[in-house]
Amino acid sequence: MSLLTIHPELQALIPPLTVEEYAQLEANLVAEGCNDPLIVWQETETLLDGHNRLEICQRHGLDYAIHAISLPDLDAAKQWMIAHQLGRRNLTPDQMSYYRGKQYELQKQQGKRTDLTSGNSYQKSHTTAAQLARQHTVSEKTIRNDAAFTEAVDTVLAAVGPDARQVLLARETPVDRHSVKTLALIATASPQIARHVLEAVQAAPTPKEAGQRIHAALKALPTPEPTAAPNGHAPRWVETVFSSDGRPMYIVRDPDSHPVFNQTNEMVDWASYTWNPVTGCWHGCEWCFAREIANNARMAQVYPQQFEPTFYPDRLRAPANTRPPAELTRPQDRNVFVCSMADLFGKWLPDDWIVPVFAQVRAHPEWNFLFLTKFPQRLQDLQEVLGGFPPNAWLGCTVDTQARVATAERAFRQISAPVKWLSVEPMLERVTFHTLDVFDWVVMGGLTESLFNGTPAFQPDWEWVEHLWDQARRAGVPVYWKENLTVRPKAVPGSAGA
Repeated sequence: MSLLTIHPELQALIPPLTVEEYAQLEANLVAEGCNDPLIVWQETETLLDGHNRLEICQRHGLDYAIHAISLPDLDAAKQWMIAHQLGRRNLTPDQMSYYRGKQYELQKQQGKRTDLTSGNSYQKSHTTAAQLARQHTVSEKTIRNDAAFTEAVDTVLAAVGPDARQVLLARETPVDRHSVKTLALIATASPQIARHVLEAVQAAPTPKEAGQRIHAALKALPTPEPTAAPNGHAPRWVETVFSSDGRPMYIVRDPDSHPVFNQTNEMVDWASYTWNPVTGCWHGCEWCFAREIANNARMAQVYPQQFEPTFYPDRLRAPANTRPPAELTRPQDRNVFVCSMADLFGKWLPDDWIVPVFAQVRAHPEWNFLFLTKFPQRLQDLQEVLGGFPPNAWLGCTVDTQARVATAERAFRQISAPVKWLSVEPMLERVTFHTLDVFDWVVMGGLTESLFNGTPAFQPDWEWVEHLWDQARRAGVPVYWKENLTVRPKAVPGSAGA
């Protein structure tokens, strides 16, 4: 069998080990070898059971056996893993509750998909709870409480990041079930505050003190102001937070929304979709089309904070709500341009806004997520915060002038990503790189006319284009010409360009 695949959604179903438990497992494997086979989903060669053992065996060069099982799809793989975990004897009560809740959640969703026209959603939900109650010899109320606990844990994980699992579900967690639900309320209101609360909880000397810190944080939450929403929907809730230098930024919640990816036009023709969980930027580029769109009076309902940095936590659900095309007519149909209306890596944005975005990227390997920044200096630090970038994250930076070249080269030598790409759009002058071999892809383009601010279209000199193209060819880097790059050489004998 070839190299095993680690699926992030399946890996997230493995209960976290404490440092002591992991050390004991490592000592046992080194002393006795790996006696139990790793369980693998045969059709996709994806690991189902034995993630910690695989990591330890690979680090120490230990042999291990594999047992493959056949499963029809990802949902079946999740069901198998949940049932397998529930069959273990060493789960804590909270871990048992979490897995029963995941089981309920998955079976309920399967019931909805198979009963879309019957109108019996309540009956299906009731039946699911009753079936699981009989299976686990508990009451239906317990199953529903399990589901609520699972939802609270997953809410915190989505807002704060996967590292929170070690705090919430580890054997010696300082957070009781009631406090987990309180922490979920905080995470829903402000991921930024939830992250700080979780850090305070980890530093608490006792579980009692941890709970007190969580409940004190809930009471101290700022009260957001509701703003009008269209079509009688629930109002948007706007919370004001502040950047490190004291400038106001915003968190906007739209509880009735059903976010999905937006389809692109010719302005972003290397990706079929855009996704904007964060909007707004303070770079202040003179020709920025995104700023002019957001600040235009006609777009006030879509961008209520105009181009000020704004986080939309509800939009984190868009990857789950958008199905990939059944058939790909071109490679870019799997590509999603993240934050086309922002710079997600701008130095003013807190990590608390960025980490949940990458959590969703990691959870949805069916998409390629393309990122673009003018502040690549931040990427190395974020790589450490995230424990590495997800395998479906394409990281790019914009270089429109020679002044940006050295920073881009230096930053991209220090990071690892499946695709590191360069956008030279608009190409405002001739740019020369020491080498382009640090990049995997180059996109080049002109400046598109803006109907919002009256910016005229601009085409770079052909010699600039040819110069960059030649550098890419020598480095073996593929080049993508944007539709707005229409310049062509038109020299004739006797002319200056001949």
